[in-house]
Amino acid sequence: MTKQVSKLDELQLILKEVIEQLKDIEGITLNQHQILLSDMTQDEKLKILEEMANYKNEMTLKIEAEEDKFQDLYKEVRPQLTSKSYVAELQSKIKELLDLKDVIIKMETTSVEIMDKQVKNVLGKLNIPMNSNQALSQYKKFEKN
Repeated sequence: MTKQVSKLDELQLILKEVIEQLKDIEGITLNQHQILLSDMTQDEKLKILEEMANYKNEMTLKIEAEEDKFQDLYKEVRPQLTSKSYVAELQSKIKELLDLKDVIIKMETTSVEIMDKQVKNVLGKLNIPMNSNQALSQYKKFEKN
């Protein structure tokens, strides 16, 4: 039974670690959002954002590994989970984890929208040049007038 208890403790520990890592990612994402809204030059923004994105990617890979570990361990101990309070605690932590992921996704979506607006502001309105037939047709109309 002691071995089983330690596996249950390990489940809790994994969830706790993943939640902490997600909170770190949430903080980084918030910082990225603030950088996008800052008055830094585009080059400065891009350099900092790229570094932050690389670090978030590393963290995301670690989280995915921890989640895989959690799923494997959970499958192993699931038949022995009899305590309703323990299951409720796990569910609560999993809900917290999923809520954090949802918040991060929404923040990322907002950041993408900000970047899109900034790109459009930098590039201005894009005009697609006419093909040669349209240009010739326009020239002939102009010539007649």
